[in-house]
Amino acid sequence: MKKDGNSSSSSSKSAPALKGVKNESKLPFWVEILFVQIGLPDNWLRTFLKSRKRTKALISENKKTLQLIFIILLATVYIDPVIKNARLQGQCVEGAKQYLKSNNLIKSNYKNNEIELALALRFCSGGEL
Repeated sequence: MKKDGNSSSSSSKSAPALKGVKNESKLPFWVEILFVQIGLPDNWLRTFLKSRKRTKALISENKKTLQLIFIILLATVYIDPVIKNARLQGQCVEGAKQYLKSNNLIKSNYKNNEIELALALRFCSGGEL
């Protein structure tokens, strides 16, 4: 009977020791590298962790608003090249029309805006005058 008592007491002694090892958490790799290996100040870590906590709270509170902002930003980035191309095409057409008017390059008897526009568009699209 004594053996049973000793075995239970030895297992109870080893259990708390193992329990402490299990509860011991490992540091994230970036904390290990930056603050342990390199030796950055501890107050930077505290500041970073507080900012991270506040940022997570802000994101969770304003999730719908942030999603809407992201969609608007994505749409703007998607549409911007189309708008830029249209603006540059319009500038090219206006410049070509002015060049046609100043050099009298329209050989048609009908010097109307449609012919000037057609020739300007042809020039801006890579054609010849």
